Amino acid sequence: SIGAADGRKSPSDYIIRNYDSDDGLRSDTVFSLTQDRDGYLWCGTYAGLARFDGVRFTIFDIDKTRALGTRTIYSVQTDRAGRLWIGNDEYALIVREAGEFHAVPLPLDATGVPGQLRSLCEDSQGCVWITTRDSRTMQWKDGQLTESKWSAGSPSILLDWSGSGPDWFSVSDPGANTVRFGHFNGGVFTSPADPQGIEHFSAQVCFPRIAGGMWMLDQAGEDHRLRALLPDGTISGFRTLPPLVGDPPSAYLEDYSGNLWIGLREAGILRIAPDGSRRRFTRADGLPSERIRSMILDREGNIWAATDGG
Repeated sequence: SIGAADGRKSPSDYIIRNYDSDDGLRSDTVFSLTQDRDGYLWCGTYAGLARFDGVRFTIFDIDKTRALGTRTIYSVQTDRAGRLWIGNDEYALIVREAGEFHAVPLPLDATGVPGQLRSLCEDSQGCVWITTRDSRTMQWKDGQLTESKWSAGSPSILLDWSGSGPDWFSVSDPGANTVRFGHFNGGVFTSPADPQGIEHFSAQVCFPRIAGGMWMLDQAGEDHRLRALLPDGTISGFRTLPPLVGDPPSAYLEDYSGNLWIGLREAGILRIAPDGSRRRFTRADGLPSERIRSMILDREGNIWAATDGG
């Protein structure tokens, strides 16, 4: 199912509207969401790709769209050029451009097996960065896919903090549960030697701030620590949060009013207001399921959540 709420309203004014198979979705299990530049909402589901125009769903599945490869769509993302990037349950990459779907073959790995999609993101210059499950990095630009080399790790999140100048990357090290921040220039990843510890620290989650930079959420003993990494590279806004209902976060965003929304894997959605007050939304508030898979903020300020509801 998909749940939608207006993120500009006060907590007591939220209206939650659910969309499921009764509204035209082929499956109630929705894995990911994105909004394209024409305003359409795209949903990756257990039974194909769905496009929502605000009134009805249009379904694209392997029966009619062979390029999708499989029936289950795990990830969807749009870029500035209007392309829709799609990942299926076999970790293959598909792109929809000018209304046509086609597969993007990833280079073979060291064993001769086609590469499998891990993550995808776009930089400020319109270059799409693709990482594979064997920790390789590629760039898609002008219709060409080229491989890039990193000095260490592989990128998991890509952000442009200032809108100009070099993009900032976060590079994950799953074995050490750490991330590093830095720039990618001339085939080399470099991190700033910052005394505040930007270069290397333990973190669970980082996601964009509306005002630039990113929010960082990590474990601090039994509690969680929330920090803001500002566009100039300084860290501020230290805040300790109680345990997140004993559940790791699965989705996160900031709305236009400065509220932080954290989706929990089995415990609904947590809203943290700018003053630090918290409110958790569950089935009792109208959510179709408390298992949150992804969330997005649309242009009108509505918050959409992909769930297992139904």
